[in-house]
Amino acid sequence: MTKKNRKYLSKNNKKSTFFDNHTRNINRKGDIKDNGKLFLYLYEAGQSVHLWNQISEGRLNLTDKVISFFPDKLPANVSENLKAMTIRDLLTMTCGHDTAPSVNTQATETPAKDWVEQFLAHPVEHKPGTFFAYNSLGTYMLSAIVQKVTGEKLVDYLYPRLFRPLGIVNVKWQESPQGINCGGWGLYLKTEDLAKMGQLFLQKGKWNGRKVLSEEWIAETSARANGANGQYILVIPEKDAVIAVTAHIGDMQVELDLIWKYLLPAL
Repeated sequence: MTKKNRKYLSKNNKKSTFFDNHTRNINRKGDIKDNGKLFLYLYEAGQSVHLWNQISEGRLNLTDKVISFFPDKLPANVSENLKAMTIRDLLTMTCGHDTAPSVNTQATETPAKDWVEQFLAHPVEHKPGTFFAYNSLGTYMLSAIVQKVTGEKLVDYLYPRLFRPLGIVNVKWQESPQGINCGGWGLYLKTEDLAKMGQLFLQKGKWNGRKVLSEEWIAETSARANGANGQYILVIPEKDAVIAVTAHIGDMQVELDLIWKYLLPAL
């Protein structure tokens, strides 16, 4: 971090407890620092990574129908909208649900309810691809599809293709009662590791000269990843910079406002 960055942070620490109590990494020209702390991070960008690998390997297509992977878990009556739902709809959170399906992650009943069955049984009121609703269980479905196709849990599938090339170790990912990684939540990474993910996107999918992700796929994804309670990866190409922040706050917009006001001018 530059002296100018430290000056801004020092000044702002007196006004904002978010900088005092939580962590941030600021990468300039690939310089990544390790603060040694571990945090829970909802990391939906990982979904894009593993789906790209599957598509590039010819095992999946964005137009594949979701119900084709789970013929034994379908509801008694399969609506036309459910039949039309594709992998692309899961990725873009345009599954067609008016309200997103949810599961009780703390449920203790036996046998445990199947999360895939609960997702497929949820009403699909809109034509997929036409209506956005934030959908964490949709990201779980992507994880379930990868495990169905590869026979590997998502975290195990990503280790040689993403985590290991970036030097990311000791990854933990929560699972459903069915032994499937949650997908859009429950991933444990260090702030340094989040910064590496942002740097990978800044470098258009390359790491140490090796192509980890396709440049075309990078172009289709967002330059920002965020998670519950103030976890952020911000990729800022015009500054050749990445900002990774972990926090635990209720108002995430306040956090972003502070980043734009104090950190961005210091880069």
